[in-house]
Amino acid sequence: MSRVLTQPETPSLSGWLIVILVVGVVAAFVVIWFVRHIVLHRRRARREAVIAFATQLASTDFVAGFPRCTFDPAAGDGATDSCAICLGQYEPGEELPMFLPCFHPFHALCLTQWLARTTLCPTCGASTFVS
Repeated sequence: MSRVLTQPETPSLSGWLIVILVVGVVAAFVVIWFVRHIVLHRRRARREAVIAFATQLASTDFVAGFPRCTFDPAAGDGATDSCAICLGQYEPGEELPMFLPCFHPFHALCLTQWLARTTLCPTCGASTFVS
């Protein structure tokens, strides 16, 4: 009995190339998905922080803590006599909260509603949000 020894077939080079290419494409998709997931998570966390801060700003308690001035038309200090948000006139002796950091005065209710939408001053655009 004679045995015929044959060499086992070795996969061709093109077969290995296909395997490497498929593994590389799958790895690339995994890396892209992971990076995208991290970026979206950070954006979502940042957006939630800004929304939480805006909600805090919109509370009347927060606006009540703002510095206040008393409107006096006779003072002649060049201050405006109307609210830049509602365009309504201030009443003499009215207590007005002043937006931080620019100290522009507004009606308390107007400022509360304004801060529910944005953290920017309606007069000059200064931001009360400090990151």
